[in-house]
Amino acid sequence: MKKLNNKGYLLVEIIVASVLAMTIAYFLIELTLNLKAKNDDVFADTILVTDKVLMTNQIMNDINKYKLTKVSQNADTPNIVDLTFNDITKRITIAKIADKYVFQYGVIDSDGYVEGEYYKEFNASLDVSNPLITTSCYENNEFVTCNDTHDKGLLKIVIDAYTLYSDVNYGVSIEIPYNTKDLVVETIKPPDNFTPVISNITERGFTINAKANSQSPIKEYEYYVDDVLKCKTKDETCGVDGLSNNKDYVVYVKATNEFNLSTNSNRVNVTLKQPVSYMYYSTSTLGSTGLYSYNPTIHRCNSDGSNCSNILNLSGYVNTVGGAFGPVLFANSQYLYYGSIYYNNGSISERMELYRCGLNGSNCSKITNVTGYVNTAGGAFGSKVISNSNYLFYTSLDDNESSRMGIYRCNLDGSNCNKIASAYGYINAVGGSYGPMLHVNDQYLYYGSATPSGIVTSNAINIYRCNSDGSNCSKIISANGYENAVGGAFGPDVVTNSNYMYYTSINGTSSQATIYRCGLNGSNCSKIASAYGYINAVGGSYGPMLHVNDQYLYYGTTSPSGIATSSSFNLYRCNTDGSNCSKFASAGGYEDIVGGAFGPTIISNRNNLFYTAVNGTSGRMNLYRCELSGKNCSKIADTNGHANATGGSFGPIVFTFN
Repeated sequence: MKKLNNKGYLLVEIIVASVLAMTIAYFLIELTLNLKAKNDDVFADTILVTDKVLMTNQIMNDINKYKLTKVSQNADTPNIVDLTFNDITKRITIAKIADKYVFQYGVIDSDGYVEGEYYKEFNASLDVSNPLITTSCYENNEFVTCNDTHDKGLLKIVIDAYTLYSDVNYGVSIEIPYNTKDLVVETIKPPDNFTPVISNITERGFTINAKANSQSPIKEYEYYVDDVLKCKTKDETCGVDGLSNNKDYVVYVKATNEFNLSTNSNRVNVTLKQPVSYMYYSTSTLGSTGLYSYNPTIHRCNSDGSNCSNILNLSGYVNTVGGAFGPVLFANSQYLYYGSIYYNNGSISERMELYRCGLNGSNCSKITNVTGYVNTAGGAFGSKVISNSNYLFYTSLDDNESSRMGIYRCNLDGSNCNKIASAYGYINAVGGSYGPMLHVNDQYLYYGSATPSGIVTSNAINIYRCNSDGSNCSKIISANGYENAVGGAFGPDVVTNSNYMYYTSINGTSSQATIYRCGLNGSNCSKIASAYGYINAVGGSYGPMLHVNDQYLYYGTTSPSGIATSSSFNLYRCNTDGSNCSKFASAGGYEDIVGGAFGPTIISNRNNLFYTAVNGTSGRMNLYRCELSGKNCSKIADTNGHANATGGSFGPIVFTFN
């Protein structure tokens, strides 16, 4: 047994010894290779440094020995500099010729080298840059561009040459003091001065066109807008987008040729096109019964509310049990969209026809039919239509058995419409109802949905955020709407600006809502204000008003009580973070004794703020225009809503964009 153990130990010793021997052998081989590589690098470095020194020494000897009368550089012969001494010309060449790098200096004639005072071929991989010849003159203790007033200057001739394994410059670098009157210097010039041309100016951007003349080809253009680099390319055009339409821009282009010589273009001022912008409002006429008609006319005005004219006649929905919703109107910089109730042999239905028109209401073409929701208890809500810069979105009832609405996305021209989601409106057994919330900007689409059942037993609303094309929707927030036992109801609201999302949510069973500010993804929400909706004892109600732009947040609130005794709203303007809120106007809503009610509205474009306020006890409202700060408000029109004897009502439309 011991003998076996001894044999076992002997075998282990042999294996260990073999491994150690192999490790030492590999180490010695690697060391040898590294030393060889190091020696090769040192050898190559020595050769190149020697070439640099010998060539530079020969050139400086000639400069000191002969009178240098001319230095020239030709853009067609890179890495070549000619030095003329009286009657002879000598050439410096550091260039790749065939498969070798050549260091050469000597006398030339029209056919090339006649006599070489220095010649060396080198097989290493070199990165040889095109030569640069620069001149400068000394004035006031600094070097400046030479002109006719200078006599003495400094001439620099630089031809860079680098290897892959060293940071040493093995090329030629010579500095020569010279008399500007005696020496002619012909250098490769930077690109000629030029002026960029601006084309395709839109509301958000433009195209920069640049073409510089140069002795050698342009290697690169750099396009700057307000000193910010927008494009770096060889192309002679650069498209710039995403700019602000309320300011002017300064554009210039830096052109660099293959010799790394650059010229900045002249600066050009660019003013973006003012975006097309209008304000629209609706008004109903007084009927024979003393109530206002559900067939309002649509007026288009300039963006400041001036020069208004009637462009369309539309119809809203009403029934005999108090259900009602108005026509739909929305516009962007390309199209006007509207939805109007469809009449079948003189009878009214909850179906609307959705149209796309020119911004003046002409050349209208039908997109599709959209259906609103109605029930026998007086509950009703219509479709919604909105758009961003790329898509049109609308809602339409999915079926007649529930409050489920389909959300559809189309191209802006109304083509290629597809359902992207479903959302439930809120309904209860006593006529309280409100439709799904829908809001979109160029970043995201937001919508709200109640509990999915025929008669909704909870006024909790789930708020979803999607991509701006309606894809990848996910729930981000839960909010509460308001309902009471006599048919009053209103839902939460969502608005956004460039940086924040704002939403309202009812607290408990009163009409008090909290206004929250969040990130655009629904995160980091904080309470910024409280606002009361309006309710009365006969089912009339409307929620707090909420609007925002990139300068201010606006909201409206009525009297803080469970059953509001006044339909008067106070309108507030705040900073977008919710601070420094101050009242800027009072704006009453409409109510009647049979449950009809609608509140004031507020909306803004880039220059103006608009709001409506009820005039007396009828359905007539005044339309006001203010500065964005809420100051200097003045009445610009009358805008009548609809109200009837059974409690059906809807307010006037006021809409603007840009």
